[in-house]
Amino acid sequence: MARPRKNMSQLRDILRLTMQLGLSGNQAEQSLRISRIKVQKCIRRAKEARLNWSIVSEMSDEDLEKLLFPAPDVKENKVPDLDWLAFTQS
Repeated sequence: MARPRKNMSQLRDILRLTMQLGLSGNQAEQSLRISRIKVQKCIRRAKEARLNWSIVSEMSDEDLEKLLFPAPDVKENKVPDLDWLAFTQS
């Protein structure tokens, strides 16, 4: 089971401190009292999504979450389904 994500206000705080105020990840971590890894992951995801503070500040929480945590690609099942009826009759 997946672990719950940090709430969006905390992610926005990370992005505000690092993007708008220019703090380092370490400074944001100390200011918000959260783990360095969580700050680094948030910053990495924002960079991958090519976000800046002017964009983030105008986005809804739902839109921001979609950009930071995109849905995983669903791969088609390449294994054909078994014909269980034929399988059990043999």
